[in-house]
Amino acid sequence: MAGALATVGLVADQDPPRESALERSLLTPTGPAPEPIRMTPAVRREVDTVIERFVRTAVVRRDPGSAWSIASRNLRAGSTLRDWRRGDLPAHPYPAAALSAIDWRVVYREPDRLGIDVMLVPKARSGAVVLVSTAELTPVGRGSARRWLVDSWAPVATLGGGEAAAPARTETAVAASELAYDKGTLSPRWLLVPASFGLALVLTLVGFVVRSSLRARRAEHLYRAHARR
Repeated sequence: MAGALATVGLVADQDPPRESALERSLLTPTGPAPEPIRMTPAVRREVDTVIERFVRTAVVRRDPGSAWSIASRNLRAGSTLRDWRRGDLPAHPYPAAALSAIDWRVVYREPDRLGIDVMLVPKARSGAVVLVSTAELTPVGRGSARRWLVDSWAPVATLGGGEAAAPARTETAVAASELAYDKGTLSPRWLLVPASFGLALVLTLVGFVVRSSLRARRAEHLYRAHARR
């Protein structure tokens, strides 16, 4: 009995297992936290160009293969350029003839990516709906060599029909007032999104699930990358 107690005491006195190198690299801060991407006029123009190109090619299925070059490895996963050329790609389609305007807003900013909501506004009496999608964009390169890739694109809501659309507005004319998105001022069209409390709740829940899934996938990729070292 005394021997058993001595063994228990010895085990209890042992130091807890040390963290692995991977755990330390993931959990221990090594310096100042990186700052999120700043939404400068230049960044906003670049993002607008990529969104416009992705919608006008991949989403409306007009020469969708040309959008392959602005898609990240994550978005390309499980598909080929041949798939994209025939319209088999991970972006919900929208009728090209019905599209009137493309609007977008920044939802969150991280050091290595932007989360945005994109609204496709139909022409009046086209019969098409307002389509809201959530997307992530990642920068590649710096300065004048920087370009943006679409890392994810998923629909989150459809609203009404073409008659509800407001006059067309473009994001390409960037001015100081455009930075109002980050200050909480939205284009009037975004007032269509929370048409009711129930719809707003649904959008919030769906967006949370989609973004949580994306973050979980990035964490898994990071873990596997470290585990292979």
